[in-house]
Amino acid sequence: MMRRLRWEELAQDWKAFEDGVAVLLGMVYPGLRRVNGEGGDRGEDAVLELPDGERHVFQIKSFTGRLNPGRRRKIQSSLDRAARRGPARWTLVLPLDLTPGEWDWFDRLREVYSFPLELHGLCELKAMSLKHPAIEGLLNVSLPPSTRIGGPCVSGVTPIEAGLAVGEGGRLTAYVERDVDCALRARLSSAADPGGAVLLVGDSAAGKTRTLYEAMRAKLPHHRFVQPAQPAEVRQDVVAIVTTPQPCVLWLDELSRYFEGGCFGASELGQLIRSKAVVLATLDAAAYERWSGSAVVEQMAPLILERRWGPAERDRARSSPDPRVVRAAQAHSALGVAECLAVAPPALA
Repeated sequence: MMRRLRWEELAQDWKAFEDGVAVLLGMVYPGLRRVNGEGGDRGEDAVLELPDGERHVFQIKSFTGRLNPGRRRKIQSSLDRAARRGPARWTLVLPLDLTPGEWDWFDRLREVYSFPLELHGLCELKAMSLKHPAIEGLLNVSLPPSTRIGGPCVSGVTPIEAGLAVGEGGRLTAYVERDVDCALRARLSSAADPGGAVLLVGDSAAGKTRTLYEAMRAKLPHHRFVQPAQPAEVRQDVVAIVTTPQPCVLWLDELSRYFEGGCFGASELGQLIRSKAVVLATLDAAAYERWSGSAVVEQMAPLILERRWGPAERDRARSSPDPRVVRAAQAHSALGVAECLAVAPPALA
């Protein structure tokens, strides 16, 4: 006999969770329209057209555990995108119930926007399921622990999800090809099927995260993107990755955070590579001096990203279609790449 549906377990598979919630919401709200987000969902996972022509927007997130700062930023980013289209009401759906501190954060959001914000948490999902028992038969799946990975494919990972700072207007500057790109992308291509690890080392203003992000999207678009919510959770993610049939990327931006907590070592790295996963990491040059002798860093054979644009890189920046990048290319050559882009005035478009 199948056991009862547990939304928090279904959330291990983000797509199954989102589709299942959309089916349940369709039972609760007749006329609900599911939005396929492959072309960009504009912060709308489902929309209910109201009788007066207004729109009730639903955003579905498969987050389990707690709403750490990164997850809160993702939720607010989705909310900001939805707000541009002027919804009459916005509802967040999660497979968890909020703590007092999380409710304080959500209540502060309510003060920012001109339309009502609502939350359907785990308790509400269970209550709706009891009122619509047919959902049990449709979605009663038994997921063994850690056999499926939630989260987006690499092709759908937003800059914010990867830890990139997004400027005014929510747009990244156009990417300028770096001299290390050829070697970096070749390493990612070589690791795509058999698994492997790539570490990009450079100063804090070198643009490591952006360079690795662009290479990942170019060479591993169909891998599942896994990023620990906090360093202490990386071992849980390792277990999940090595027991799933899906090809995965483990994204460890600022690798030193995982070393300092004793959360990630040669054992975890070996498990991941044997399971054909790809580990992508960045490390600040100062931290590299401390950890360069570790088994993990040695096994990852670091690539070095220079802090400043070289002559060829600066020429490419001057030819960019993005006026912000063109202006950044005129900045003092002593500045790092990120500093050049920071001092360039924003585009007026």
